[in-house]
Amino acid sequence: MGDNLATVKKIDRMVHDRFDYRREDKDVWDAYPETLLFSHDHVDGDCDDLAATVIAMSLCAGVPRSKLGLVITSSDWDNLDSISDHILGFYQDDNGKFWSIGDTKRRTTPLHHNMDRVSHWLWLDDTRAWRKNDPRVGTKIHVGDRPDS
Repeated sequence: MGDNLATVKKIDRMVHDRFDYRREDKDVWDAYPETLLFSHDHVDGDCDDLAATVIAMSLCAGVPRSKLGLVITSSDWDNLDSISDHILGFYQDDNGKFWSIGDTKRRTTPLHHNMDRVSHWLWLDDTRAWRKNDPRVGTKIHVGDRPDS
């Protein structure tokens, strides 16, 4: 329980330890908080499933929706591979710093590098408003942008 970076890191680590990456033929977004909370089982899925599970577990721990969200990145996130539409979660701490969570590429890290690869941004407390980064019209997403900003 808690609403701090240490809690979110602990959740991210626990989910990673019990999550097996599996590429899906048909993409379905699933979260597995009940399985992880009430069993010792492992779960499997792709990047959106991992992000959704870490976010769901963070909500269960007491992290407010206003501190959580999702980022969709364009291909070649961190030059590790050529996956397009990679999804990860984010957490904003009390100092305003953003952290990646539920990322299949790594565990919790600051979310300030490679933001130019972000194609969409969503705050969990306003799921109607995806922000789109469209370089053709000069739209750039900045960490912390909200739909009303």
